[in-house]
Amino acid sequence: MTETKTSVILSTDRISKDKTGTISMDPSGTSTTSIIYYENWNKWAIYSFTSLDWLEQVKNAEKWLKKLKPKRLLVETGKLFQKRRYNKHMVDLIRMVGAVEYLADKKNLEYIKVSNQYRQKWANSEAEKGYIQGLEIRKIQGKRGRARKVWFFKDKELNEHELDALLVFYAWWVKRKGREWPWV
Repeated sequence: MTETKTSVILSTDRISKDKTGTISMDPSGTSTTSIIYYENWNKWAIYSFTSLDWLEQVKNAEKWLKKLKPKRLLVETGKLFQKRRYNKHMVDLIRMVGAVEYLADKKNLEYIKVSNQYRQKWANSEAEKGYIQGLEIRKIQGKRGRARKVWFFKDKELNEHELDALLVFYAWWVKRKGREWPWV
């Protein structure tokens, strides 16, 4: 039996039923998959889903695609194929990415791979320096009394996967497309 957990952060406006938005995904085969859905600066959502089963991850991604009806899908990828042995987590991640690409093809979505190298090169350092508006890091009291760093987007706490999905969107939107950050 696998444990599953879902979290959702929504903007105040309703999401359109048309094929208009962009999904940015930080996939995982055996952990937490998170997406950022962006339609416009008032219509956006953050979703996370945790499961140890990659097939459950794919089924949930399919539900997101059906519900949100995006026109494009950004997926964080990296050097998935290297000359080394793979553990179960990496094999399941490769399966997940392949299945999501297949779903995008079946739904006639623009499928865009965004290398995690771009995220690391362009987005991570700008986030750490506070250059991405709406995104901030705060020190909060931890359970054992020590302060810990926590990321917030528009005053909503993000887990590490939600942060990665947001940074993938930033790397593609601002750095590759040269557009202004929508949450100014």
